[in-house]
Formats: sequence, C-alpha cells, structure tokens
Amino acid sequence: KPLQPDDVIENSIDHVEMSIYSRWGNLVYETTNKHIEWDGKNSKTNEKVTPGVYYYVCEVYEKRISGVEHRTLTGFVYVLYGYDAKE
Repeated sequence: KPLQPDDVIENSIDHVEMSIYSRWGNLVYETTNKHIEWDGKNSKTNEKVTPGVYYYVCEVYEKRISGVEHRTLTGFVYVLYGYDAKE
C-alpha cells in the first residue's frame, strides 16, 4: 500500500497500472486501484505467495497543473511471514 494518505492519493493520482512479478518473471498480482492494497495473495489463485522478493512495475499517472503526467516506478517488495506485523 502506498505510504501517502488516502486523500493525497485521491487528489494527486489520476490512475495507476501496477504489476508484481515473482523472481522467475511470473505475474502474481496486477491492479489499477490507485491505493494498490495488495494483500500478498496471487491474483490468479487467491493463495498467499511464497515468502521472498518480488519485483514491481507501477505506471503512475499524476495530476499536474500541466495535465496528467506519466511516471514509471520500479522496485522490490519483500514478503515475510511468521512474525507479528503491526499495521
């Protein structure tokens, strides 16, 4: 989930196209929800993904004074289980 507050996302993001891949390049999750809200489940099987490192590509379309501008964000998501995570 993005670190920005929901109202900032609503006011500054037009839309997103987010994809998350396993280390073997298999698509495990995709969304156009600008709040992303991935729960760690594979969108095809609805089962939790294996703990590990996942690569993401997020096409972000930001609202600007000049109009909607596109930006590509990439990085890694680390999925861990077995500890008491606080939200």
